[in-house]
Amino acid sequence: MICVVTPEGSPWLAGRLSRVEPGSASLDLTPRMLLGLRVVHRAWVRGDAGRRVQARFAVRRLADWVAAHRLPRACRLVVAPGGAAEHTFAVARSRGVPTLLVHDLPVLRRLHDDLDAAARRHPDAALLRRHRASPAEVARQEAEWVLADRVAPMGAFARAALLDAGLPEDKLVAWDDPSVAPRRPRPPGAPCRVLLAGLATTRSGTREAVEALADLRDVELLVRAGDGLDPPDLLRRPRVRAASTGERLRLEGVHAVVAPAWCESYPPEVALAARLGVPVVATARAAGAVDLGRAGVEVAPGDRPALRRAIASFAGAQAR
Repeated sequence: MICVVTPEGSPWLAGRLSRVEPGSASLDLTPRMLLGLRVVHRAWVRGDAGRRVQARFAVRRLADWVAAHRLPRACRLVVAPGGAAEHTFAVARSRGVPTLLVHDLPVLRRLHDDLDAAARRHPDAALLRRHRASPAEVARQEAEWVLADRVAPMGAFARAALLDAGLPEDKLVAWDDPSVAPRRPRPPGAPCRVLLAGLATTRSGTREAVEALADLRDVELLVRAGDGLDPPDLLRRPRVRAASTGERLRLEGVHAVVAPAWCESYPPEVALAARLGVPVVATARAAGAVDLGRAGVEVAPGDRPALRRAIASFAGAQAR
C-alpha cells in the first residue's frame, strides 16, 4: 500500500502513482478532514498574496502532523509533497518504510535570490520584498531532503536547483513527463488572445507581458483576476482583461500561453497548453516538467524583447 499526504488538492498526484508502484493501492492520509480548513483558509486569504503563502505552508504543516499520527503499519511507501513531509517521513524512517518527496515547492533559498533580482528590476513593487519564507520553512524544506529516500523534482530547472543545493544525483527520480501535442493553428481572422499563466503578479512576469504586448496590434492579454492583482491597475491597462473560466481551464480561444516568471513556479496553464498544442512562451523557472524545446520558446526572466518576438511569432501578431 502507498500512503499519500495530500494537502490542498494536490495536482501533482493525478495519474502518477501507478508509475511509481504499478498495481499498488493507495491510501490518502489526510482525507476530507482538511476540506473545512481549506474553506477557512480561502476566506482568510481574501486575495492577499502574503497571506496565501502563509496559509499554504500552514496547511501543509497540519497535513504532515495528521499524516504522521495516522501512518498505518501496512504502508510500503510514503509519498508527500514539500512542506508536508518532515514528521511523516521521520515516522516512516523509524519503521524502515521508504519515502518519496515530490518537490513541488521552489527551492526556497534560490527563490529568495530570484525575488531579489525581480525587486532590483521593479523597485516600486513592494510585494517582491515581502514574499519570503521564514527561516523555519527553509530549515524544514532542507530537513525533508535529508529524510527522503528519493526526491522527485518537477522539471529540469528544479532538478538543477536541487543538485546545486547538494543533493546527490542518484537520489533524484523522474516524476512527471507531460505530453506535448502538435501545435494547433490559429483560426484565420480570429482575435489574438494570449493568456498569462499563474497569478497576475509582478513575480509572475505580468509587467514584462504587458510591455511586450504594448506595440503588438490586435492582441489581448488575459489574466487570472481575483487573486490580488499586481500592479493593482492591471485590468485598466490597454487590451488587458480578466480571463473567463473556459479561457483559463480549457484554453478556449487562447492562441498562446505566456509564463515569464522571475521565480520558480508551476502554473497549471503551462502543462495544459502543452497537452492541447497551444504554444508556450516561458522562462525555465515556470516551465515545470514541460519541454519548452517541443512546446514553445524559452525566454530569460526580464527579457522583454525576446518575449515580444516569441509572442508575435506564435500569435501571428504584427507590430504597430
